[in-house]
Amino acid sequence: MSRTPFRRRSSEARAAAASGQTLAEYAVVIAAIAVAVMVALLFLVAGIKGRFDSTPSSPQAPFVPPRTPTLSYPATLEDCEEDGWRNYVQFDDEEECKKYVEQHTP
Repeated sequence: MSRTPFRRRSSEARAAAASGQTLAEYAVVIAAIAVAVMVALLFLVAGIKGRFDSTPSSPQAPFVPPRTPTLSYPATLEDCEEDGWRNYVQFDDEEECKKYVEQHTP
């Protein structure tokens, strides 16, 4: 019987085998990440689709802007006294209110 002598792998052959194994491990990890991302996207799409597919049962009324408030002005000094000036948004205090009445009454 002839025997073939046992050959040891060269360092280049060992490095090539090790790098092939490492690349295969990376490929498995990347594939697992890709599958996880795809599953997450499917759940995300299902959640978003439900938000946009629902329509109201009755049509919405057209937008109507609110009315612009009209300012009212005090006619007498009594309108400004005892915190009455707070009824007039254009005045910061009672004195301003009274000055307005004094300037605008004949």
